[in-house]
Amino acid sequence: MGGATVSAPVGIQREHLKYEVYVRGTDGATYRNVWIAGISQGWQGLGGGALGKPAPVTQNAAFAMVFIRGTDNQLYVNRLTINTWSGWQALGGTLAADPTAVATNSGNVVTVFARGPGGEINYRRWNGATWGAWTALAGGISGDIAAASPDGTRIHLFGRGGTTPYVNQFNGSSWSGFQSLGGMVLSDLVVAATANGMHIVVRGAENRLYINSAPPSGAFGGWRDLGGSTTLPAGVAVDDFTGTVHVFAVNPVDNILRYRSGV
Repeated sequence: MGGATVSAPVGIQREHLKYEVYVRGTDGATYRNVWIAGISQGWQGLGGGALGKPAPVTQNAAFAMVFIRGTDNQLYVNRLTINTWSGWQALGGTLAADPTAVATNSGNVVTVFARGPGGEINYRRWNGATWGAWTALAGGISGDIAAASPDGTRIHLFGRGGTTPYVNQFNGSSWSGFQSLGGMVLSDLVVAATANGMHIVVRGAENRLYINSAPPSGAFGGWRDLGGSTTLPAGVAVDDFTGTVHVFAVNPVDNILRYRSGV
């Protein structure tokens, strides 16, 4: 794909056969590359000065947002309307980790989450016209957080407290509070969600990979050992058309990226 990055790449799907990947460049700026039917459109610089990886979220075919933790540890957003970017807007806060965001209500509502220096989780919500104030959730979370909405209404927020994985569920009006998912994790939780359900992948005991899945309106079924091992964060993706789950990880022996499908 060319270019040079000092962060993990983060991808989103905007339309059928249209994908975007965002990275932090060596100059600290955020860059975007669009793939249409497998053809790269080249890297576009979005400016800004970021710490960590960007957090893009697609609203629909016309609108998207990307969030970063700035060098001053504030949250910043850049909004895409059709083909025009708004430029970076400061949303305040004090971040101690990369943000994560999710779109609901047919893309009209965007909720962005950030972990503060004391492990507390705070969020702000875009209602389609303006940003709401910061709202606090319970603390005690370490590492990066992840959010997903399998049905476009409810939100699942994932994090870990030490080696214990947690989920906090928003039903459209209230939060459940952080609840343990059981097991022991040695990495942050990564999640993929579609209308068919959610899938969480972590690195567990002995650096083995584990997956935990749930239907859209049901409970998680427990951790399943996928075998293999890695010392780096894993990745998970779901094919929107077939529902096939793909898990990606770097082999620590030869540093080759491998994947397992249909898990």
